Amino acid sequence: MQPRHVAWLSLVLGIATAALLSALHDTLPAILARVVGRSEPELGALTRIVAAGINALGLAAIAVAIWAAWRREARIVRTYLVPEVAGGTASDDEVARLTAMRARFGRQLGLLRRRRLAELQRVRRLEAAQGELAFHNWRTAVRRRPPPAESGEVLRARIRQLREELDRDGEA
Repeated sequence: MQPRHVAWLSLVLGIATAALLSALHDTLPAILARVVGRSEPELGALTRIVAAGINALGLAAIAVAIWAAWRREARIVRTYLVPEVAGGTASDDEVARLTAMRARFGRQLGLLRRRRLAELQRVRRLEAAQGELAFHNWRTAVRRRPPPAESGEVLRARIRQLREELDRDGEA
């Protein structure tokens, strides 16, 4: 399936899931009251618990979507940034850090705790540029009309510049 079709399918399924959960949230307490044979106010806490449970399902669906997006991003970065390691645009450690959310946030939190805010900004910019380069390489590989090659070169130059700035800060 083409990436564009997957995106549209994800969009439709996301909207359908939200609509279903909203409909359940609004109607299930009333349906429950009719099945039991009592009014909603008489059931009180039970209908609120049912509605809260549906809200919890919605939050769980959002959490699963975020987790799946992070996994997809990590897979794309791991696959399409590897050729850049050979060219020196990224190192194996950087690719590993970019694909491990805990390591990525751990490094950033360590810089924040040591009050190295300028360095933290450079690290975040470097990681963002490397992620953009991975997605540029991905788009080049999967799209019928790939992005211009110049945009990849601009990202590589930006990464080299950020790495030089980090080297001057004493952290690579």
